[in-house]
Amino acid sequence: PPSVASQVGQAMSAMLSPVMTALERGHSPDEAMAMLATAYPQLDDSELRQLIAQAIFVADVWGRLNGR
Repeated sequence: PPSVASQVGQAMSAMLSPVMTALERGHSPDEAMAMLATAYPQLDDSELRQLIAQAIFVADVWGRLNGR
């Protein structure tokens, strides 16, 4: 059975995937935040900012690992 950490990781990945794609396509963090706010209206600004920061970090690491 998958661990709780694995399940959380999968959920975060699913949630951040559209944001990461938007950032990779050149959208600004503000545009990505607006996309998240529309998709997840129940989250407050601090939660949205944390998700954007995580997405930017992951996109940066992914880009460095893949030579982009």
